[in-house]
Amino acid sequence: MKYCNNCQRWIEPIKRFNWAVFLLGLFLTLGIVSWGYVIYYFFMGGRCPICNSQNWGIPSAKGESGKGRLSTVWMCPNERCEDTSELKEGDICPRCGSAAEDIPILKSIELVNRKVAKRWNKILILGGLILILVFLLLAST
Repeated sequence: MKYCNNCQRWIEPIKRFNWAVFLLGLFLTLGIVSWGYVIYYFFMGGRCPICNSQNWGIPSAKGESGKGRLSTVWMCPNERCEDTSELKEGDICPRCGSAAEDIPILKSIELVNRKVAKRWNKILILGGLILILVFLLLAST
């Protein structure tokens, strides 16, 4: 078992053999790349099954926010809320009213990415509807 700094949990590293690389190397380079990949596979370390990284480390003790490799950020934990601003301890989200939570920095990046993606999805859907409406108006004339 190893501790993944990205996921912040103990996991069992796994190794996955990439058959596509092996077979393409076998057919395209007459096996030279394939044998190189087999040697690489036996020497490469395992990866985290959740985030696919090799960012191993030692967990920091609880309550030591900011002292370990990963610090934390206070922000709105509600995924439906579009607020991505950094808050302070004890603050309440100005948009949805949720209490701010202390979220690890990598998880906060994922949360912000999901919130921004939802915002862009709304914009793209609205833009698509406007284009369809313009096309229908032009087609009817």
